Amino acid sequence: MVDWNKIRLDVENFSTEKERETFLNFAGLKEEMNTSAIYEKYRHLFTKLLILEVKEKRKHAKGEEERKLRYLQDFFVSGHLEMVVKELSDKATTMESKEKIRADGEETPFRLAAVKIANEADRAKRSKLFLGRNNVIDKKLNPVLKERIQKLHDTSIELGYKNYMAVYESVKKIDFVNLEKI
Repeated sequence: MVDWNKIRLDVENFSTEKERETFLNFAGLKEEMNTSAIYEKYRHLFTKLLILEVKEKRKHAKGEEERKLRYLQDFFVSGHLEMVVKELSDKATTMESKEKIRADGEETPFRLAAVKIANEADRAKRSKLFLGRNNVIDKKLNPVLKERIQKLHDTSIELGYKNYMAVYESVKKIDFVNLEKI
């Protein structure tokens, strides 16, 4: 039997802890991203059993109740998917915060490089920064992100969806086919 009061409290605590970890990393206050520990602490929120229970309840719900259950299903499914790739997500985000672009004898943090490119008046410097940034993306980030997206796709199928896109068509009510036509 699911204790929905505990679930509600844990969802709030999980969200707070994860947002704090993300803020600290992106604000430059923490170099290493470690959402993995947070996902492990709250792993009970992202079980297939809980996902299926909410999915089943949603089938019989109408109106506002269906909408609330869809949001809850979205949270559990997204969390389950992210749980599977948590180490890869942390690795990619940590790389972004640690990598430096070297150009013209200067080091530029990877995350700052796009801003410097946009503001650099000298075309040659801009080009060197752009090539350095793309090198980090191609050689370091993309292999990790490719593995991550493949795991997300495989896990979506394990959850009974056609693919990763079908998950979000269901739980977020996004019509990607029509969106693509716009």
